[in-house]
Amino acid sequence: MNKAKSRDEIAEQSKSFFRNLFVVCGVIQKLRNFHEYVRTNLASHDVRNISAILYPYEDLFCIIFLAGMAGFKTKGEIHDFWVVNRDKLDVIFPGIGYEVPSTSTITRANHLIAAEILEDEFIRLFGEEYNLVRRMNGSYDAVDLLKRDVIACDGQAIRSTTRLQENGKKSTPFEITSMVSYGTGITIGQMIHDKKNQEKKAILKLSDKVDVKNAIFTWDAINTYIPLIENIISKGADVCVRLKRNQKTLYEKIARQSERYDRYVKIMLRLSEQDEKAQTEENRLTKEEIEICEFFKTHPPLTAEKSNLVGGKLYERHITVFDTEAFFDDTEKVKWKHIKTAAVIKTKCTNMITKQTSESFAVHISSIPFDLVKYPNLANDLLEISVRHWCVETNHWHIDEYFDQDGASYSEKDSAVLCTSITKCVMSMFNFAKLAYANEEDHYVGECTTPKLKRACMDVEYSALLIDSFFQNNPKQLTEDELSYKYHFMKRDNPKPSEEKIVVHYEWESAGSLSNCPLAQHIRGRGFKKIHV
Repeated sequence: MNKAKSRDEIAEQSKSFFRNLFVVCGVIQKLRNFHEYVRTNLASHDVRNISAILYPYEDLFCIIFLAGMAGFKTKGEIHDFWVVNRDKLDVIFPGIGYEVPSTSTITRANHLIAAEILEDEFIRLFGEEYNLVRRMNGSYDAVDLLKRDVIACDGQAIRSTTRLQENGKKSTPFEITSMVSYGTGITIGQMIHDKKNQEKKAILKLSDKVDVKNAIFTWDAINTYIPLIENIISKGADVCVRLKRNQKTLYEKIARQSERYDRYVKIMLRLSEQDEKAQTEENRLTKEEIEICEFFKTHPPLTAEKSNLVGGKLYERHITVFDTEAFFDDTEKVKWKHIKTAAVIKTKCTNMITKQTSESFAVHISSIPFDLVKYPNLANDLLEISVRHWCVETNHWHIDEYFDQDGASYSEKDSAVLCTSITKCVMSMFNFAKLAYANEEDHYVGECTTPKLKRACMDVEYSALLIDSFFQNNPKQLTEDELSYKYHFMKRDNPKPSEEKIVVHYEWESAGSLSNCPLAQHIRGRGFKKIHV
């Protein structure tokens, strides 16, 4: 009779199995590299008494990070993730063979390191990664506007962080200002603050800590003010930003210029439809109309159009680009000395289901010169840049939708910074994976989504592969690995279908009649059975 194995023997066999598996796949080395980075750069700031530490910070952080990749962020979820993957984690991180920490320990780990240190380290790590990728893909020195990277800046509120104050009113929620790279999908940096109007200061601080040379910055109208624009220009970057009522005089001037151009187009259309002999006194141009025609014949603006279907809505955009040198007065040229072009974008949005339409009007200003020799497709390029700004909005939507950041409640800023930093890191890696798979011919169409990547990251082995591929900037390592086939991000070469025609008859079980139908799955579920003939 075989003696039953003890719990320790079973645990040792389990460790041995994962050790052999992970050595072959390189998982241990991949995650230990990340573990060593945390030990070197973050664990030194651990405020706990070294002699009393039971759970080293690097172990806690790495496992919280791995849980975050699978979408787990609450203390209970992280604890359960640790329990389920305990055998694997014991092998990858030797020395954590002690009991799984309590949920209270996990909570304390979330705010052990000060927010300022975490934010600086986040920017340093992803700033270096960002410029490594830019140098490799050529965007760091590119001249073509669409080959240069767009850095989209925007704020995001964590709505559940409001607190009831002594005066009975609710406090403002934490705001996160992020800089997201369109070309790489990387969140280069983020900063948490208390008020919406502090976004400008956050962008200033973030841009001071990252090499943003040759990038093009975009942001919403609330952040458009002269010192921020001058700061970005001084770093060798450009801006293409929105303007609104916060700069009332300039906004109205550009809007009037757009109205004058629309009037000019109507005048020219009217003249083209008239017969010269049929012109009457009433059809002759007024003095104001003559001035408008002379101006736009001398300084013609650029126009372009773009249509795209997104989520069941058709967006039709039209842009008109003006040379500011032609209509800015001397005061404006001095005050807005870096602004070389102004653009008006009119958008018509049509719901393809309800057929309801809505229209919007937006004014943009840019430091990109009105130079048709250097930028022959300037209007198209500026329109595309304005659309690329939405990458930051898309990023925030994914974070709220799939990581529930909007519903997360953090009592302290340190905890909010750590958890949101992990989420932004994960989204940067997911964007890297989506781009890597999309560039391969044999990828499954539509299969690489945020929810599916989260499910794949429940496997620590896939998480290790993604982390290592991202920081090595090696998409081939990711796409050619067996795990990409296992989780159906990539498909193997399918054998060519036989040229022989196969005829299948289906018999209706109740009626007994025969039918030839190509929708096998559909009819099988409705009472048909397959008859081979």
